[in-house]
Amino acid sequence: VRKLKLETHRSRLQLDARFNNIDVSQITSLARLETVPVSVHLNVDRLDFAELKQIVGPSLKFLEREASGQIDLEGRFGQIDVRNITLHTGSSVVRIAGTVAKLHTPKDLELDLACIKNRIDPIDIDRLMPTFHMPDLSALGVVDYELRFKGRPTTFNAKISSISRVGKVDVDGNIDIHDGTVSYDGVVKTSRFDLAPLTGDSTLTSRLKTTICIQGRGTRLRDMTSVLRVEIDSSEFYGLPVGRS
Repeated sequence: VRKLKLETHRSRLQLDARFNNIDVSQITSLARLETVPVSVHLNVDRLDFAELKQIVGPSLKFLEREASGQIDLEGRFGQIDVRNITLHTGSSVVRIAGTVAKLHTPKDLELDLACIKNRIDPIDIDRLMPTFHMPDLSALGVVDYELRFKGRPTTFNAKISSISRVGKVDVDGNIDIHDGTVSYDGVVKTSRFDLAPLTGDSTLTSRLKTTICIQGRGTRLRDMTSVLRVEIDSSEFYGLPVGRS
């Protein structure tokens, strides 16, 4: 597909996509696509979700408003180089780059993706997906973050570093989902963390520097086993200094 342009009253996009050296009649399974060269370049100047829902149907009924972005993929079907995926809506932007491996055997799918210089405004999320009735996170203000995801969808490591109105939060965690049971271990670190905006109570104004370590298994209270350790250092709470504890 070369320079396919789609333009409507409220949407505009252009697509270049290519599958090389492929005989469609010989495709009997995804595994046969492993070494097939793939190239996808999509530029979305504007995508109106109201229009898209008229084409796709009710599966996208939860989306409102509009978005724009770019997708740039190269490589072979079994090892795709995600050069750039960028999505914009409102004042929010999500950027993704990395690799997607073993797409030809979905059960062995491996992801190594990084989200650099991303920004999320909670107001945009609420406007984009209003039917989800998500909790009011406007107290966070705009959240700038970076994320790294490496592993399989059921066994992976994720690292998140974020800065918002309530302070700085870093998360480094491992998740293993096996036979319906979730095992996890990770570390959450906060710096200059202020509880007041989250609680709406100015008396809880704080500057918390904490390290929270958690390791456990299960998510339901009746069968969950977890160990949680919290350390507080060089912090301030209720106007009082808090030393190492």
